[in-house]
Amino acid sequence: MWIRKPWHALAAAGAVAVVGGLGLVGWSWAPVAAAAPGAATNPTMAPAMMGNPGGRGPAVIRELGQVAESTITQYLGISPQTLRADRQKGESLADIVASLNNPNITVPGLEQQLTTALTNQINQAVSQGRLSQARASQLEQHLNTMVQRMVTAKPKPGPGHGRPGAFMGPAVQSAITQYLGISPQTLRADRQKGESLADIVASLNNPNITVPGLEQQLTTALTNQINQAVSQGRLSQARASQLEQHLNTMVQRMVTAKPKPWPGQSAPTSGQTT
Repeated sequence: MWIRKPWHALAAAGAVAVVGGLGLVGWSWAPVAAAAPGAATNPTMAPAMMGNPGGRGPAVIRELGQVAESTITQYLGISPQTLRADRQKGESLADIVASLNNPNITVPGLEQQLTTALTNQINQAVSQGRLSQARASQLEQHLNTMVQRMVTAKPKPGPGHGRPGAFMGPAVQSAITQYLGISPQTLRADRQKGESLADIVASLNNPNITVPGLEQQLTTALTNQINQAVSQGRLSQARASQLEQHLNTMVQRMVTAKPKPWPGQSAPTSGQTT
């Protein structure tokens, strides 16, 4: 699950995988991960799909995805809606560049714009203390390869065959913070100490806030988000049914799984509260 998977399993493999809901629906990053030297051999995008309220890797990945999409649409001079439509036809970004038939818009030019924008975003995350220099270096080591494959990879045609991280991550964090009655900053701090969501529930010592109650809130919120994505054409019904089939199990593990503490933070001992 997203809480238990290490950030380094996502870093080289899926930095821009969750452009997701708008322009890049249908992208698969498994080939990129398999070919990138030093990348995880089995990088799952479940962490990005669900979003990490701890605010570490997946949050930075989402930001990289947003920067990638913005860079693509600005350089190509098209709207996110047009980009989405072209991607759903199975067109690669290189195909879209060719279809524009504009000598000022080229594949190398797009790759340079993406590389520059993503590098700047990585450096900003480091300067803000949201990404370690070591992890940034790992990303940058494979950035050129990832960008090249991003531009040439062809998505599977059709609506919503990709990873639903762009719309599910925010729903997760909002449902958690609203039910627990805490801020995103408090949630992030507790997660960085290695606390599971169940640990946080226990630390609140509030009979009206329970693990089953949190699980219900998450299940309801995610189901609503999945249905909304289907109605908006961002997710196929088949993919939605697949997600919903395993949703209860995913939510249960989400609530009980313990993240790895950040450097300098200690994992809570039994009975310890914040």
